Amino acid sequence: MKKLDGKRVVITGAASGLGRALAVALARRGCRGGVVDIDLEGAQETLEMVGAAGGSGEIYELDVRVGIDWGAMSEDFFSSWGGGG
Repeated sequence: MKKLDGKRVVITGAASGLGRALAVALARRGCRGGVVDIDLEGAQETLEMVGAAGGSGEIYELDVRVGIDWGAMSEDFFSSWGGGG
């Protein structure tokens, strides 16, 4: 399986289910992850699982139904991780 060391990903719905599984799988491949969800408790559990898989990341609280919050999330990750434009 191809390593993705140094790549950055943002995963919405990461507090459970498919989003959580994707966050953990990508952490195993070397990605740094933005664990994004409205459920902060579940997001914290996912972040702990990401760490146990050898990855790292940050939590961001977001209700995907609120369009204006997407820009704030992007700015937060761009300022923290670099990039954007």
